[in-house]
Amino acid sequence: MTFRNSIVLPDTVYSFLVDHNLKFEYGITKFQNDIPELKTFISSFCNNTALAIGDAYMDEVFENLQTTAHFEIIFVLYDNKITTEFEKKDLYKIVGFMITQKGECTKAEYQNIPALNLICIDKTKSVAPLPTAKLLLFLYTYTLLKNDFSYGLLELAYNYKNISGLKLYSKFGFRETLSLKLHCFNYFLTEIGDIRSMNDKKNNILTQDDTLPMTVELMHITTEQLVDALIENKYIEYKLKDLDPLCLQKIVNIKDVNKRRQILIKIINIKRLPENLQRENKLKNGIPVNASLGVLFDSLSHFAQKNERIHFVQYVSPPKSPSPPRQRSSRRCKQTVAVESTTQRKRKLVSPSTTERKRKVVSPTPVSL
Repeated sequence: MTFRNSIVLPDTVYSFLVDHNLKFEYGITKFQNDIPELKTFISSFCNNTALAIGDAYMDEVFENLQTTAHFEIIFVLYDNKITTEFEKKDLYKIVGFMITQKGECTKAEYQNIPALNLICIDKTKSVAPLPTAKLLLFLYTYTLLKNDFSYGLLELAYNYKNISGLKLYSKFGFRETLSLKLHCFNYFLTEIGDIRSMNDKKNNILTQDDTLPMTVELMHITTEQLVDALIENKYIEYKLKDLDPLCLQKIVNIKDVNKRRQILIKIINIKRLPENLQRENKLKNGIPVNASLGVLFDSLSHFAQKNERIHFVQYVSPPKSPSPPRQRSSRRCKQTVAVESTTQRKRKLVSPSTTERKRKVVSPTPVSL
């Protein structure tokens, strides 16, 4: 498979690894006798932040690694990592790993591409400064490039909230490709189903923590650009004009992040609308009616990046047919009459004659001169 065997790295990258006392380990063969211990240890990398993925997900991943060839794992080991007496095994030198999955996306041009399923790194203070994440992402894109793949693809967990991930992936040429939600990375959409009415309890369940699909067009990227992204920390410029503005903020504005997260969910929700409302969303935003839903998704996400106004047409429940007038019972009519008669009696208490008598009482007495 693509990542089961090591590949020849550029000399500059090999030197970079040596300088940082880092190395790659392909597959779980080396740790075959310590699988439960390995899983427990590296799961802590993925669950030590607010963006945790959960133990259940890791259980599923390890089962897939051992039962299907579609999943592959690559580790980064740090030879100088300080370990305790109880951590003599090589597995405790691991400072990060990535998992790829072939066939995760059903769209024709992506179905044979190993998608980057997961990256987790050790954030322990002593190893956090290491370029572990960059090395893994370099290895992913470089391996695909050398194996003549045209694209790389991944999903960014927690979308724009995961700003460090967004910047890292964008540095290696990945750009938001929201149309992939129609073919893969659509777990939440599949679970929630379509919107049936405004009162549908599932209407607002689609979480703002949904993932963000991203792709890189490897046919436009060179080895030199990948090396510069790794060593010089440069953004790959083949689609620099499409670089998300959030990546250029040194201090990220949380209001911008929250706004984008809200817009993202509104765009994805269009998939759940009836076809006539999907068509209305195209018309309102200047998208040809015959354009695919994927074109609409990518166009609206581009508008959002440029902070351009988007006109969303949401689900509106059909108007209720007017109900026939209710006939009042004879008993109700009698009650109404009784109320009216009571009112009349009250009015008699303040009749004009009574008012006149009051006025006579307070009128001035004539004085004889």
